[in-house]
Amino acid sequence: MMRIHVQRTVSRCYVVLRQLRQIRHSVPTDTFQTLVVSLVLTRLDYDNSALAGLPVYLVRRLQSVLNAAAQFTCGDPTTSPTRWPASIGCASQRESSSRSLY
Repeated sequence: MMRIHVQRTVSRCYVVLRQLRQIRHSVPTDTFQTLVVSLVLTRLDYDNSALAGLPVYLVRRLQSVLNAAAQFTCGDPTTSPTRWPASIGCASQRESSSRSLY
């Protein structure tokens, strides 16, 4: 039962990421990040309390969507936050914006 739920969720998230790829360069970065969060990450977050105790292989499938969304939004996988979306945005963007304040 949960395996099917995870498979469908992961599949739908990747479909949305592929669709977002088409508008990636047409919208501002902040808008694009908002779209990724609202259209992809909310699918993962929906009813996640029911996902407690999942087998590791299913958690890895869900984590792969988070990693793909972070890499897709930030670009370079080495600068992508590991616990995205806890801190939404890219590490390099947060550093540059904090530097510009001083």
